[in-house]
Amino acid sequence: MKKENTFLILGAALCFIIACIFSGVYKFSNEQLKQYSLDENVIQNGESYFYGYDEPSVEDNRTLTITGWVAPKECDLTYIDRKVLLESQGIFYELNTVAVERGLTEFFHTGYDYTNGGIEAKCLIKDLKENEYNLYYLVKEQNGSTYLINLDKSITVLEGQQ
Repeated sequence: MKKENTFLILGAALCFIIACIFSGVYKFSNEQLKQYSLDENVIQNGESYFYGYDEPSVEDNRTLTITGWVAPKECDLTYIDRKVLLESQGIFYELNTVAVERGLTEFFHTGYDYTNGGIEAKCLIKDLKENEYNLYYLVKEQNGSTYLINLDKSITVLEGQQ
């Protein structure tokens, strides 16, 4: 009986340790900032999209969070790959970006479906150098077209925030 209890306790402890490791790896990989190279065929306007952003925020003095939305004006949102980019001194950085529901279909009343047209992107403040960063959305459509949308918004990272 003692041997069975020992195996159960060791098994539970091992499962807990493995879960902690995978959670840490997942969190680290989802908040990591990556340098991004723009393709030369990028179209630099967003006229065919509804887009906007909420004021960027910092969680726990360590994680920059950017939320907003981007959806095509004249078709259903069936597939587009959206990324949030920060640009400083001509260098672009990609934030891990995920789609979220924002109620855009009801808001715009165009007859098109914009389910999951919202976006949320995060990175660790410590990965950013002290500088001013311009905010962009990068939209890749299924047909291969890529649009860089300048949000005309900048954020400043000051010394001591990293």
